Amino acid sequence: ELDTGNMNLPHYGSCVPFRATVWLHTPEGGQPSMRRIIPNSEDARAVRLGDRTLVVFVRKGGYTAVKNQCRYSMQLAVFNKDGYLTHEVPLRYTGARLQEKNWMPFVHNDSLYMSYSICPHSVLRCDITSGYCSLAFKTHALKTCDRLLRGGSQLVPAGKHSLVGIAHRTIILKGTSRVARGAAAPAVYKHFLFRVDREPPFALRYVSKAFIFPRFFWSDADWIQFCAGQALDGNQ
Repeated sequence: ELDTGNMNLPHYGSCVPFRATVWLHTPEGGQPSMRRIIPNSEDARAVRLGDRTLVVFVRKGGYTAVKNQCRYSMQLAVFNKDGYLTHEVPLRYTGARLQEKNWMPFVHNDSLYMSYSICPHSVLRCDITSGYCSLAFKTHALKTCDRLLRGGSQLVPAGKHSLVGIAHRTIILKGTSRVARGAAAPAVYKHFLFRVDREPPFALRYVSKAFIFPRFFWSDADWIQFCAGQALDGNQ
């Protein structure tokens, strides 16, 4: 993500932070070049569909006085094999809420799916041309799952039978918990590895114990580090 406060990019209203996603393309043996800036975008997650790259991200905009909230919506950007944007569409789902975030994309049989909720594991199938999504599967295979788990990374294949993702949960820090961490921030993100079946209905099979990313910024930003992407390299 890029801080675009001093860039001449479209403005989407007072609810929107000045952030954008920069799309870089690196040909084999070559140097990276910037192919696209996607304004007003956060938490981009990328998956491959054939020779195309699909990027799912959050867009903020549109204050609603009804609930005194900003609107969050999910968007899809499609890039061709040369790294150029072919089209961008909003992702629409009839069951969508005012604030939609944390959809986790994955590909199966040349179709785009979204892990919409983890507990229960609700999966949407999305058309990459129109952006329309429908509920494809909903399973309750794991009985001890925490319903407060929210999405994080895209899902990636792990072996022949599984997909693996990283979810998160927001923990509110109070009193001694904040003092012990030396944190001014009121919350911390805890993360969880989870595993689902690689074949429909993509039933949830495992959720790990919670973990927190190692400190990197040495500021309150360390407590709200967020995982929007992952990759598997061998067994790591």
